[in-house]
Amino acid sequence: MKTLDEVINELNYWDTCDGFPESFYDFEVTKDALYHLNKYRMTLDDIVAKRKKLEREIDNYQEAVKKCEEAENKYRMLIGELEGFPSNTRMNIRW
Repeated sequence: MKTLDEVINELNYWDTCDGFPESFYDFEVTKDALYHLNKYRMTLDDIVAKRKKLEREIDNYQEAVKKCEEAENKYRMLIGELEGFPSNTRMNIRW
């Protein structure tokens, strides 16, 4: 099996000549080109699927960070509001 670069070079050679021969579609390079293009397509589809999954994971992570920040802000606000109370009152007010 030829490499993708070899296939491209051969296709370029035929393209720069007088044109592709009539029997080109039966030529072995066409089969090699199809093999590499199909392999490339499957790889590209796999990359796209993995990217979508990663983007969903990033969105979930950002949502979790947002919820943690909100919880931390509520906690800090609660601590700040309770600072004026005596320590025993503060303990009774906690959840």
